[in-house]
Amino acid sequence: MATWDEITSTLKKGVNFVGSKSKELVAITKLSTEVNALKKERTEMLAALGAKVYRLVQEGSLENADLSAEVAGLSDLERKIAEKNEELEEVRKDSPARVTEEKPEIEVLEPEGCGHEIPEGANFCPVCGRRV
Repeated sequence: MATWDEITSTLKKGVNFVGSKSKELVAITKLSTEVNALKKERTEMLAALGAKVYRLVQEGSLENADLSAEVAGLSDLERKIAEKNEELEEVRKDSPARVTEEKPEIEVLEPEGCGHEIPEGANFCPVCGRRV
């Protein structure tokens, strides 16, 4: 039978795992939101750039100087998106879910008669209901 210390230890491990998964989920959600906001801003800038290019082409006065601010802004956004995606991959890479953790061994008992496995600490067989 499991002792109180073993039960407490198992519960603490479970709580720690849930806590780390919660932190990971918050970090992933935050970074994903930032990436999506940057992508939205990029889309808006591309639309503005397209409208400006279209207008300049229509006027017949397209020059590189007219586009330099938009191109520089888009380059900056592309860099920020790449950085956030790298951060997101780091968080996912370091995720406890990807780290193989040893599971505590559970002693399995077999009641007389039915022969089904019973987890340690169980008072009854989960299949036949016989008292262990």
